[in-house]
Amino acid sequence: MTALRFVRPMPRLLHLVADELADLARLGSSLEQLVGRLSADCILADAQALTDAQAADLLVQRLNGVATYVRALAGACADETAVDVLAAVADLTLAEQAGRLGDLCPPTAVNQAQGDLMLFSE
Repeated sequence: MTALRFVRPMPRLLHLVADELADLARLGSSLEQLVGRLSADCILADAQALTDAQAADLLVQRLNGVATYVRALAGACADETAVDVLAAVADLTLAEQAGRLGDLCPPTAVNQAQGDLMLFSE
């Protein structure tokens, strides 16, 4: 019996990771706008709130920076380099993310409305 393998070209995988990071940065930007709207009154009264709100902007900048870095690594990686992604995607809890990062399904635009609804509870 042959072990299941998902061997994919490393440059392609790195580009997929960069795309995922860039998409997370876009989501972070939406959160940044929300934090700004929710904390507008609070920030005027609390300097720490301003610092905390700026963390969302820093998150977006860092995610974009890592995406740029990973794209550069992909460009420097030999085309014939390949890895088996099965173990890496097996640990991901979101099936769509595993499909995107493992190059297991055709690329689709990420829909923010997709996914599991998780409500805060006690």
